[in-house]
Amino acid sequence: MNIEGFRDKVTALVKKESYAEVAQLYKAVEGSLAKEFDFDDWFQKGVCHFKLGQHQLSIESYAHALLIEPNNFQALANQAISLLEINREGEAFSLLSRVFKMNPHVGPAWLHLGHYFVSKVRSDGVCGVILNDDFKKAVAALRRAIAIMPDLGTKRMFDGSLQTYNDFIKTGEGIIPDLTIEEILTIIAT
Repeated sequence: MNIEGFRDKVTALVKKESYAEVAQLYKAVEGSLAKEFDFDDWFQKGVCHFKLGQHQLSIESYAHALLIEPNNFQALANQAISLLEINREGEAFSLLSRVFKMNPHVGPAWLHLGHYFVSKVRSDGVCGVILNDDFKKAVAALRRAIAIMPDLGTKRMFDGSLQTYNDFIKTGEGIIPDLTIEEILTIIAT
């Protein structure tokens, strides 16, 4: 198989969301075609591994893509999201800071960052959410995500959840002010 045939096959499988087959195809050509991979090939491999929950492989694939295009904010953002998934927060926050300085309108990155902090928020079981720093960070990040992707506000936060993103953010009204991107990056770093 040549590189064009490989890319056509990957494209067809991605359209069908057959990520396991895409991963197998990448593995099958690892030795023969990998030296011909361009940015898009490595990027797509990273997406595939992310969809399969293979975050370390995703991080490695994005690293190869970034060797070709070191300032590609989408590859940086996706790598940071994978780093968050495996609790490598320091590296992820550093990359996200760089991404948001390059392009503050990367909605999915703000969304994943918000979800990360939501996962850290605790409930006291009586009054609801404990308004700690993670709650503030979650609200700030999700506000940015909704500002970029307005339709997100009415969507459910999690499968089976009744709470929408707008509902979650409303719990912070009057408590957490709107913040600039620089302010958000500062509180995330702490």
